[in-house]
Amino acid sequence: RYILRIDLQPWDSHIRIAEYGQFALDNESQNYKLQISQFRSNISTAGDSLSSSWDNANGIPFSTYDHDYDNLFYDNCALTYHGAWWFTNCFQTHLNGAYIRSPLALQNTARNGLHWNSYALYHSMKHTTMRIRRQNTFEMN
Repeated sequence: RYILRIDLQPWDSHIRIAEYGQFALDNESQNYKLQISQFRSNISTAGDSLSSSWDNANGIPFSTYDHDYDNLFYDNCALTYHGAWWFTNCFQTHLNGAYIRSPLALQNTARNGLHWNSYALYHSMKHTTMRIRRQNTFEMN
């Protein structure tokens, strides 16, 4: 069992974090489906952009431009937004998007950047990091 911590560095403020108490990826035959839950709101400062009711990525396969697994029959999110991700509806979050330099990142980048919309709607991040670690015994439910 693993924990996922995401660090988000906006261009104009301090690092924000989002942490999830349960994280796993399925294997290749399952298209690397994301298994994520237990958003830790007590320590997270960026909001929940992966498992919220608005756009829940739990159980969603990883989409690329040539393997479209998002929930939209009329669009290919990975192709449209230039990067692979666990897209549902193009999107609440996208940390593999284009790198947009400040000051453009502080403007509405129309979903083309590194986005975590529960924190900064349509504003691209300067830096993002996704880290996983094994749960300690006392952390397991």
